[in-house]
Amino acid sequence: MNGLRIRAIARRHWYASMQSPPRLIDMLFWPVLDLMLWGVITSFLEREQASLPVPIAFLLGGVLLWDLVFRFKNGIAIAVLSEGYTQNVVNVLASPITAGEYMAGVLLFAVSRTAVSWAIMISLAWTSSRSA
Repeated sequence: MNGLRIRAIARRHWYASMQSPPRLIDMLFWPVLDLMLWGVITSFLEREQASLPVPIAFLLGGVLLWDLVFRFKNGIAIAVLSEGYTQNVVNVLASPITAGEYMAGVLLFAVSRTAVSWAIMISLAWTSSRSA
C-alpha cells in the first residue's frame, strides 16, 4: 500500500466535504445539536438531583459512544456513495489505486471527519463547563 495514494484519497474527499454545505452541516451543526441535547438532559437531571441507577448512566455513555460510531459510519458511507453519485467510479477504477488503498483512504477520511466533529463537541463542552 502506498501512503501517498491513501492520503490523496482522504484529501480528495476532505476537499469535496469542504465545498458541500450539507456535508459541512453534517460535520459541524449536528454534533453541536447533539451536545446541546445531552447537555440539557444532564443539567436537568443534576438540578432535579435525581439518583440515577447505574444502568441509566451506562445508557447515557452508550448513547455518546453510539454517536461516535454513527459519525464514523456516516463518513465512510458518504465517501463511498459520493463516487457513484458523481459518476466518478470509472476514473477511480482506471487509476493505479488498489481497492485496499481506496478503502484505507476512505477510513482515514472518516476518522478525520469524526475527529473534527468530536473536537468541536469537546471544546464546546469544555468551554461551557468552565463558564458554568
